[in-house]
Amino acid sequence: MVEVILSTIAIVVSVISIIVSAIAAHVANKQNLRLNKINMKARYYEKIFDEYLIRKIPQARKYLRFAENRLVDSQHLSDVLSALLNDSLYFKYDDKEFYQKLRHLIQEIEDYVLECGNRTYEQEDQAEVYIEIQRKLEKLYRYINDNYTGNE
Repeated sequence: MVEVILSTIAIVVSVISIIVSAIAAHVANKQNLRLNKINMKARYYEKIFDEYLIRKIPQARKYLRFAENRLVDSQHLSDVLSALLNDSLYFKYDDKEFYQKLRHLIQEIEDYVLECGNRTYEQEDQAEVYIEIQRKLEKLYRYINDNYTGNE
């Protein structure tokens, strides 16, 4: 009788350990797949955004200036932002929500810069224009970085 109980306990323990092992293997596999997807997406982010965020946008931003109380030379920034959106088309198919908001933020910057080029500003108001452009660019950078790190 004791042998039967011990055999039953051994079988139950074996079955439980097999189930736990299978669950652990499944969880580990899901984590590996998730990490592989994150690593792959990280490569896309680096390939698409690094050059724009580090070099192209800051350089294009330097061209903005006021002449005759109007914002001028904004075409450089508009061209860079349009190219960024075009190079980001991958996300239109992989992460449509991210792409749509990215497009909206870029459009918001382009519209503001264009609007500022069509209006005249007193000298004391010109600094506010630069500050607002900076704020909008920071919002764009933050959105891209937050999405990259998974905080969005």
